[in-house]
Amino acid sequence: RLYALEINPYAFRFLIENIVINDVQNRVVPILGNNVRFLREDLGDHVLMGFLPEPTQEQLVVALKIVRSRGVIHYHTLVKKGEEKNKMDELLKHIEDLGYKPSIVEYRIIKSFSPSKNHAVYRIRIYK
Repeated sequence: RLYALEINPYAFRFLIENIVINDVQNRVVPILGNNVRFLREDLGDHVLMGFLPEPTQEQLVVALKIVRSRGVIHYHTLVKKGEEKNKMDELLKHIEDLGYKPSIVEYRIIKSFSPSKNHAVYRIRIYK
């Protein structure tokens, strides 16, 4: 199952519409609400964090609780061009400081966001 949380009621309508269009009602559970308040632990193998410009500290802490051990967090962020590797090292260190053992699966530039920044995603395996 995939749990899809959306805080915006307008966007939530489109989430439901797309679930029906793609005929995935039996696999996707739409939830209208704030993902920070969704506090189930060890729920998923993958947690997508698509918050730009960057997930908050609170969102990261919740994602680390939700993901199962050996699961992957997909951390989307805006990063200064040329600083992608430094951002990755900083992020891994921060996750370690929160008491988890992270390892990078991969990182990618999704697209150029502005003349000075890229939209990047870091796929990080979390060991508990």
